[in-house]
Amino acid sequence: MKRSLVSMLLAAMLVLSVVSFSAAAEGTEFDISKPVTLRIFSISDAPNDPALGAQFMADLNAILKEKLNVTIEREYAAGNNYQNNYQLALASGEKFDLIHSARYLDFAEHAGKGAFMDLTDLIPVYAPNVWSLFSESKWNEVKVNGKILSIPRNGYDPGTQTAFMYREDLRKKYDLPEITGFETIALYLQTIKDNEPELLPSDDYQSQVFGTMFIPSTKYQILDSMNDMHSNFVIDPENPREVLVTSATPEYLPFVKMLKDWSDRGFWPKSVLSNMDWGVFSVMNGKAAASFNAQFPGYSWQAVQLAQDNPGWEADYFLFSDLNPEQSRVVKPSALSEMVSITRTADNPERALMLVDLIMCQDKELNQLVRYGYEGINYNMTEDGRIDTTGITQDKLYNYFPGGFFQNDEFKIIPANEWAKHQEYLAKVRAREIDNVLAGFVLNIEPVQAEYNAINQVRTQYGFPIQVGLVEDVDTAYQDFLKRLDDAGIEKVRAEFEAQVNAFLDAKEAQ
Repeated sequence: MKRSLVSMLLAAMLVLSVVSFSAAAEGTEFDISKPVTLRIFSISDAPNDPALGAQFMADLNAILKEKLNVTIEREYAAGNNYQNNYQLALASGEKFDLIHSARYLDFAEHAGKGAFMDLTDLIPVYAPNVWSLFSESKWNEVKVNGKILSIPRNGYDPGTQTAFMYREDLRKKYDLPEITGFETIALYLQTIKDNEPELLPSDDYQSQVFGTMFIPSTKYQILDSMNDMHSNFVIDPENPREVLVTSATPEYLPFVKMLKDWSDRGFWPKSVLSNMDWGVFSVMNGKAAASFNAQFPGYSWQAVQLAQDNPGWEADYFLFSDLNPEQSRVVKPSALSEMVSITRTADNPERALMLVDLIMCQDKELNQLVRYGYEGINYNMTEDGRIDTTGITQDKLYNYFPGGFFQNDEFKIIPANEWAKHQEYLAKVRAREIDNVLAGFVLNIEPVQAEYNAINQVRTQYGFPIQVGLVEDVDTAYQDFLKRLDDAGIEKVRAEFEAQVNAFLDAKEAQ
């Protein structure tokens, strides 16, 4: 559909009255005669095309004004500083009618502080279709202390896999072996360092090389999930009742010694800890030859985009779960992986839930609009009904609205220009999946909040330099790191978390 026809689409979608809104599952009508502005906060990048993004929001608000008598004000946390911006948004006490929530956004910590509204009694009334969409076990996963504080997403994706994204055309140029593990990664980066002076071997920010690779190279599962796969504690899924300190596992020291060697060989800039660029973008724009911070399956489209924007270039991925295929497993994603919540003091929770119900369950065209954008601008449709972004430049790729809030795979459109290896890699990931023994478990950090904050500070101040190879003597720095963690109270925190895990597993076994 060309841009001139967008208004026709909008007109066709305006079918509900602004006087009442029917909750289809129960036939209940609600008075929506009062206009409402909903504030939405998401983790997402700034619009690729600001003008088109503004136009999209205007068009979307026209639809929502007619259907629910609501308009939306959108705020977002973008870039690598998204975690701090998100924390500030919640700490400030601002009212958001819908806000991104997830385990990696410290959901448990914020829930424990009362940041989110209890939706237990509201969802069945104001979002009855959403209520029916998920099973009882799925709703139980998002409960904290018996209260539903968020809405999960309806869609199956394997657990997000971190991956090494690299220029396959350069690997072929220098006749290098296929990437199969640490040795071939190092050989590739060393070859780039020696032969491509205009390219950085890699360009990831802060401690991402460690963050993306360490856990997938081991048998462990992160317990206190935080941004970018860092952690203080892990479990062995075969012995989940014992909580382990991540940096005290036997695999940790040899791993960071390898990273010291890679740092000394110049595989990333010495300014890595102050870098705020996403390494994948550095690969896409020709600044770097590789990134340790790629993700699969969600970002496999970037391989297609790189080849489209740069004829002759080719990208490939090495999944870090292949580093240790005998032990590494892919934990099935929890409902806590991606959710949407309402802040405790929000003014319009009822209308917000009605909005979620409308977009997620009732209106296929509206769902696809917020998921994919404008046909003819952000994508085209193939004759067999697939979504095609071939020929769409990166600045026109859709990212104007957090459509993932309303994910429902019943309305999903299959992509036409899927990366050639997507299904092959997807099958590999699914073959390694195991059930999450802690599905539904939520850490309560509050009893050890002061100590937990202290060990996080130690990990950032003393652990990160070790993990990027910026210390002179790894053994000395490592022993100092462990001592500082001890002084900060890491054993008290570990024991508290282990008690919580065992209480959860006891209750689960008693069911």
